[in-house]
Amino acid sequence: MTRTCTATTPQRRRLRQAAASSNRYLNAVIHQFGGSDAVAIQGKERNTYRVVAELNNVAIRGTMAHVTQLLEDVRQTRAAYSDEELRRMTELELREARLLREMQPQGHLDIIRVVSEVIESCRDLALH
Repeated sequence: MTRTCTATTPQRRRLRQAAASSNRYLNAVIHQFGGSDAVAIQGKERNTYRVVAELNNVAIRGTMAHVTQLLEDVRQTRAAYSDEELRRMTELELREARLLREMQPQGHLDIIRVVSEVIESCRDLALH
């Protein structure tokens, strides 16, 4: 297994704090517009926060969280992120929160639609 080795510098700590803060803010906005950790859609349980997180991980890193955790031998996905990936994730989450507040979606499906639109429009932040 490969483990990303990035020294814990003051800059790295600031980037991790910024990414954690943007994630908390995005989750609060998702909650405000009806995001749920357990919503039944077509007979299946869905978690709005988890779906958004996976969409963002794929957009920034090109892989799902559990794959990154396994390959990089980390418990928290963002521990494996480079400084640049942390910057991009923070910016992406802030853009998503901003558009969610502007569009005011209602519920899981609308939130996922808006987040997907942001990701599609932010290809400058994504890996691919």
